[in-house]
Amino acid sequence: MSDTIFRPETARGLIPDYLQPKSYSLHVEDLSLMAAIGFHHHELNKRQRILVNLDIELDKAVLPVSDDINSDFWNYDYIHQALSGLVEDRHFNLQETLAQEIYDLIAARAHVRHIRVFIRKPDAYSDCQSVGISLSNFPN
Repeated sequence: MSDTIFRPETARGLIPDYLQPKSYSLHVEDLSLMAAIGFHHHELNKRQRILVNLDIELDKAVLPVSDDINSDFWNYDYIHQALSGLVEDRHFNLQETLAQEIYDLIAARAHVRHIRVFIRKPDAYSDCQSVGISLSNFPN
């Protein structure tokens, strides 16, 4: 067998249609943000750790076709900066509100097909791992 099949630059043209990617997804796992969130007396005027998880399915058409950073691609920095900015100078009473605003921020971007937003407060109770909210338009 020839070594050319193991070279990525030559392998791309050898991949049959049924093995071509059908979707393009980005994932963010446990992005830790310090947010002013909660309505209980002990939650007011202090920040709590929020963990954000995102699954974003994009149109396959926006999958980068090269390693060129000047090409059009989804930059993780945008997600990180946008979410950090969202909680920076604002108080949220409910996790549901924060989850919906994160969802809307991502949904408003071009080429998004499906989104799952899962946020949680890992320090809310000492007797459980976390409490959280999930929003999704992924098919069941």
